[in-house]
Amino acid sequence: MTGTPTSHREAVARLAHDVGKYVGRIARNVDGEVPPALAPLLLKDVYETHDGRPALARLAALAPALGPYAEHPCLLAARDALQRAARLEPAARALDPAALRALLDLAREVESQLRALARAVHDEGAP
Repeated sequence: MTGTPTSHREAVARLAHDVGKYVGRIARNVDGEVPPALAPLLLKDVYETHDGRPALARLAALAPALGPYAEHPCLLAARDALQRAARLEPAARALDPAALRALLDLAREVESQLRALARAVHDEGAP
């Protein structure tokens, strides 16, 4: 994937920001149980990430611009984590402690994978 067009790199950076950064915002700062005051913020971060839509929808919207990175293992892992988070939504919104802990882990995984993707793309484009 050498010589990646700037537009692909920009799309990866936007994805890392619009999805990774926001999904991980609460998750990166909470360990263990989700405090009741932070649960609504975590839910919003994952399920209402961009214009009130789920992070998974934002990832899907940005994916066509990723070019050769649309099938990158980091992106696939992030998508998988968001799909698993989507399946947890009813329990997480019911404030089930186990679902919220799992959501924290998935949110951290999404952020980690998208940061790794952004680093890989950046390193590839370096002279």
